[in-house]
Amino acid sequence: MSKTTILIVEDEAIVAADLAGKLGQLGYEVAGTSAAGEEAVELACRLLPRVVLMDIRLKGSMDGIEAAEAIRRRVNVPVIYLTAPFRFRHPEPGHGQRAVRLYPETL
Repeated sequence: MSKTTILIVEDEAIVAADLAGKLGQLGYEVAGTSAAGEEAVELACRLLPRVVLMDIRLKGSMDGIEAAEAIRRRVNVPVIYLTAPFRFRHPEPGHGQRAVRLYPETL
């Protein structure tokens, strides 16, 4: 059986490396990592991971929510949002329409 592939989108290199290490220990395969939304969209289209772990706040012109929407439109890969604690504002209508609940969790 093949491993589940995951694309990590996180602009903090140490956090991305930590996530990749933990996911590897759990038996998942990290297909790639990206620090920017635009690059994440390109990687998701090329690598076709089973799931994307997406930081909401990214450096650059495209945030994680915008990148997730672009990925969903192009290759329909599920996206799990990750972010450091901050005041959550409700997104614009249509963003995260498949999200049911948000739970704070420490990895």
